[in-house]
Amino acid sequence: MQRGRRAQRAVDTILRKAGGGTSTVMAKRKDFGGYGVSFAGRHDTLQKVFGSKPLPPSKMTKKLWNYIKKHRLGR
Repeated sequence: MQRGRRAQRAVDTILRKAGGGTSTVMAKRKDFGGYGVSFAGRHDTLQKVFGSKPLPPSKMTKKLWNYIKKHRLGR
């Protein structure tokens, strides 16, 4: 993946020097599919969100997304 980014940066640099701006691939790309999550102002502990028992990563992910949806943290 790193080689692709480096190559894209090189293309962008060449286009910028030629006066063409950036390539369309980099200009249209959105982080995380355009979905952002803000935890600003939240004071819940991890224990409150996930519980006190050990969980596998898949269950943690499900609980985290349920928390995000419940508290409408997605943008």
